[in-house]
Amino acid sequence: MIQYLALISKIKNTYYYSLSLSRKGNDLLMDKLLKGKYINSSDMVKFQKDFDEFSQLVKEGKATNVTYEGDLTAMRSFIANNLKYPEEAIDENFQGKVYLLLSIDENGKVEEVFTIYTPYVILAKEAMRVALLLDKFIPAKLNGENIKQQYVIPMQFKLN
Repeated sequence: MIQYLALISKIKNTYYYSLSLSRKGNDLLMDKLLKGKYINSSDMVKFQKDFDEFSQLVKEGKATNVTYEGDLTAMRSFIANNLKYPEEAIDENFQGKVYLLLSIDENGKVEEVFTIYTPYVILAKEAMRVALLLDKFIPAKLNGENIKQQYVIPMQFKLN
């Protein structure tokens, strides 16, 4: 996670096209899909600062980070099995890595997904759809209580 945050926060004065997708009951709602919601570099710097402060609490044994049940291999396998390369993206030869910011609630559910970076909106939409299917997170803890935490994941789209 640190390497992605470092990569993202190094880019100054850049605006990242952001799509937001929320889970409300069983419905998936597109929020501000093409209305120009942006995450700017100062938002990413704040996120990095919060992450660094929480990391210090983890080192002190006062907190634990959110983790995927099983391990990263299990999460990658789930993503690979559920990701459907969009036909339009195949036709246009769209490829690249999408970086997502997931908000994991106190119960380990993906509550909201933001696209931090995407080379193409159509790839972000599919990555976000799959991210909302991830449901096996072990929530972060602070002083023994479950808390919300944000989690950054990349999803690679590559044509053979």
